[in-house]
Amino acid sequence: VAYSSNEHFRDMKSTPGLTIDQITAMLDARRRATNRQAAERCRRVKSAARDSLAGQLDRLRLEHSDLSRRILRTRKRRQQKRDELTSAQQHLLRDLVDAAGNPLDPSQWRLQTTAQGEIIVVRLPETPKPPEEAP
Repeated sequence: VAYSSNEHFRDMKSTPGLTIDQITAMLDARRRATNRQAAERCRRVKSAARDSLAGQLDRLRLEHSDLSRRILRTRKRRQQKRDELTSAQQHLLRDLVDAAGNPLDPSQWRLQTTAQGEIIVVRLPETPKPPEEAP
């Protein structure tokens, strides 16, 4: 009854001599079977979606891990390059002299690049000294 075709089920239901209780039992059995099938389909679809999301989550976690490592390496390389540049600037500034022939103090001078790609030496603005307290 439960898994018969619609045509066959109609034929069984219209069999003469069936009581209302028997017809109701047949309809209930068919409804329960249909509901079981629908529930099983729903579980399969839900399981497939869950598996797909789990796979996607695993891929995203791997990608996140890879990107995090790349960011750390890039930051480390950037800091190394900054350190190298600072060291080269200080070395170059020590080799330069002012008009009196004195070496430039790297804490007072900086190298800058112009829009045309030229490197220029620029004196840093002096920071005002805090006023001395009166006795």
